[in-house]
Amino acid sequence: SRGVCIEPDISLISTLKQKRPGDLILNLGISTSVSAEANFYFFDGIYSAWNTFSKEDADQKMKESGLAYRQTKVKLETVENIINQYQLGHINFISLDVEGWDLPILQSIDFSRIRPEMICVETITFSLHNTMQKNADIINYMLTQGYKVYADTNLNTLF
Repeated sequence: SRGVCIEPDISLISTLKQKRPGDLILNLGISTSVSAEANFYFFDGIYSAWNTFSKEDADQKMKESGLAYRQTKVKLETVENIINQYQLGHINFISLDVEGWDLPILQSIDFSRIRPEMICVETITFSLHNTMQKNADIINYMLTQGYKVYADTNLNTLF
């Protein structure tokens, strides 16, 4: 499969380009509106999965773990603008993992115009000191858009 990989963490861009030479790799973040830039909070090493645009989320992770984060600025773009700018045709698959912004971003997509065959969304919330919990709002929203739960990996739900 080939497509567009959107990654706000600049440290991952060269690896993505090396591993996925046929893809368009964009160093930016996805949002519900275009912004020149937004604060991006990132953790080093194995904790890079905690990277986020949410200061509250980064502060909570730091409080729970004692690990400090760093901050940089990253350009934001909407799903619609990326599709239009790069003249993307039919989209087979979207994988969305945007640390707390998943539902608003899904709500910003015009599913009457953009109808991916499958969408993978991180539907679990977790921290170091609480149990993982499914985000029922995401699942319910996708059901209202005519998608069905196809599979679930515990962390992600495939619609």
